[in-house]
Amino acid sequence: MIGLPRTTFSQITLSLIVLLFINLLIFIFFLRWFVVDPGAMQFADMLSNQLQLLEIQCRDLQATEAQAWLQTNLPQLGYEIRQTSTHFSKLPPVRFYQIMQQSLENHYSKSLIIRLTDEDAHSKLWFQLAWMKNYWVGIPFHSYLQNIYGMISLILTLTTIMSMLMAYCITTYLLWPLKELGRLAQGLSQMDTALPILQHKGPKEIQQVVSLIEQSAHQMRKLIQDRELLMAGVSHDLRTPLARLRIAVEWMPEASLRHDMVKDIEEMDAIIEDFLEYARAGQTEPEQLIDLAAFINSIILDFHRQNFNIHLEENIFIQLKCRPIAMKRLLTNLLHNAFKHGAMPISLHSYKACGQLQIWVKDRGEGVKTQELRQLFDPFSQGNKARTKGGSGLGLAIAERIAHTHHATLTLKNRVNGGVKVGVIFPNDHQKN
Repeated sequence: MIGLPRTTFSQITLSLIVLLFINLLIFIFFLRWFVVDPGAMQFADMLSNQLQLLEIQCRDLQATEAQAWLQTNLPQLGYEIRQTSTHFSKLPPVRFYQIMQQSLENHYSKSLIIRLTDEDAHSKLWFQLAWMKNYWVGIPFHSYLQNIYGMISLILTLTTIMSMLMAYCITTYLLWPLKELGRLAQGLSQMDTALPILQHKGPKEIQQVVSLIEQSAHQMRKLIQDRELLMAGVSHDLRTPLARLRIAVEWMPEASLRHDMVKDIEEMDAIIEDFLEYARAGQTEPEQLIDLAAFINSIILDFHRQNFNIHLEENIFIQLKCRPIAMKRLLTNLLHNAFKHGAMPISLHSYKACGQLQIWVKDRGEGVKTQELRQLFDPFSQGNKARTKGGSGLGLAIAERIAHTHHATLTLKNRVNGGVKVGVIFPNDHQKN
C-alpha cells in the first residue's frame, strides 16, 4: 500500500508502536474512569470535610486570629492564611483538577474560588469562601494523580524508544539469514569466486530455508560448471575434426567446391563459438572501469578495417564499470545483426537520459513485426524472412545474457521510418563520470 514502510525493520517498528498506542489508549480510558475521576472526587470530599471543620472553628475570626488558631490547634497539618493572592495561579487544565473543582462546587456552589501555588516541595491549594473575612486558606497536598498524564507521556516516550530498540534487535536477528542469502546470491553470479560460507543463525524455520537454498546454490554452481566443462569438451571434440577437414579441403583441386566447403566449415565453427558464448555470457570475466568513448571508437575502428561503415551519432565520455570482453561481444553482436539483417546506414549512439547510460545501434532495414520483437531474444529465434540472412539465432540471446550480467536491459524497437534500433540501458551504479 502507498505510504506504508517497505523495509522489515520499519514495518515491525511501526506495528509495535501502533500496538503500544492502542494499549495506551485503552489504559488511559480505564485510568480515567476507574482511577483519576474517582480519586479526584474522593480528594474533593476530603477537602470539603476539612473546609467544613475550618468553617466551624474560624467562621467569626479575622485573618490573624484564624492563623493563630491554626498554629495552636493544627500545626502539624501545615495550614496557612494569606490575605493576598499575588502569587496564586489558576488550576491547570488537567482532568484531575477539573473533576475536583466540579465536585467542590457541588458543595459550595459558585462562591468557592480555588487557586494553586507550587512554591515549596509540596503544592498548596488555596480556597476562598463567603464566610472567610477577605483571606485565603492554604491546604498543602501532594498527589500523583494530578500529574498522571505527564507520567503517561513519559512512559509512552520511553516505551517507544524501547520498542524501536527491540524492533532493531528482532529484525537484525530475523534478517541476518536473509543478508547471508544476499551474499550467497552475489557469489553465485561470480563464477570465478568460491561461494561464501553462511552462518546459520536465526529462527529454526529460517535456518532450514537457508540450508535448502544453500544446497540448491551449490548444486546450481556445479551444474553451471558441468555445463561449461561439457561445452568446452564439445568445442574441442568438434573443432579438432573441423580443423582436419579444413586442411584436407585446401588440397581439393576444384576451387568452387573448395570455397563452398571452407565456408561451411567456418559457419560451423562460428556456430560452435556462439554456443560457447551463450553458455559463458562473460560471467567468469572480472569487472573493471573502462573509458566508454575510447572503447566504442575501438570497436568501430575494427569494423572499418573489415569495410563496414558505422556512423557514430554521439559518443559520451564516461567511465563504465563492466566486463570489457563480454561488453565488446555484446556491441559486436548488435552491430553484426544490424549489418546482416538490416540495411545502411548503420549508426551507433551513446548518451545519458533520465540519469541512465544508453547505447543504441540503429539500422534502416525492413523492420520486425511488433508481435515478433520479444521473440527475437529467444535462443535460435530469427525475425521475418525479409531480415533473415542465415546465422544461428543466438546473437540477440547472447547479447541479452551479457546485458543481464551487467544488470542492464536490452531493448529492441522498430524505427518510425523503417528499420530497427536495439538499446542497452545501464543502471546508475555502473557509471562514474
